[in-house]
Amino acid sequence: TDLARTNAANDLASLGSVPLRQRGTTHISVIDSAGNACAVTVSNGEGNGELVGPYGFMPNNILGEEDVNPYRTSGWPVNTRLASMMCPALIETGDGGLVALGSGGSNRIRSAMFQVIAHTCLGRRTLGKAIAAPRLHVENGHLDFEDLFGGAETQSLRTLFADHRAWREPNMFFGGVHGVRMDSDGTFDGAGDARRDGVALVVG
Repeated sequence: TDLARTNAANDLASLGSVPLRQRGTTHISVIDSAGNACAVTVSNGEGNGELVGPYGFMPNNILGEEDVNPYRTSGWPVNTRLASMMCPALIETGDGGLVALGSGGSNRIRSAMFQVIAHTCLGRRTLGKAIAAPRLHVENGHLDFEDLFGGAETQSLRTLFADHRAWREPNMFFGGVHGVRMDSDGTFDGAGDARRDGVALVVG
């Protein structure tokens, strides 16, 4: 978006020919030098048809997500708040670090977040390696996995789940976890998930 604006110079009307992205989920994580952290996930999903004031974003209606809406679109109870599978998170690590992260990915958000957090906090991987690591997702007895694990692990997955699909490369199906980290010594790190065109910047 910033590149498009830069290339447009003062002629912002030229952006009108570019199709707008009407759906999907966006996540941004920020940590500043004082240790203030924020993780925000915003989703259009299918959209609810209403923009929030002058702020330019449309809330998700969440009605198409089977795992949080078993009633589907026609049977939602009146005066009952909609749930969400979105999971922006802040983590204080045992060594005094701070991590802010989140993901898009519909039903796969929770499995993507769990795996990245486990790799970061239990496996002691860097944030970038935790986000890039192969993912898997189990739903209704069916396994989807990125076929990038070691030979023995892959064979175990195939044996445990006769109903499975192996993805030959990382895919946006498995979410897009974007995160930033500040270590106890004030060092910053960040990683955007290539599965969903994520980026990370350290601004000094």
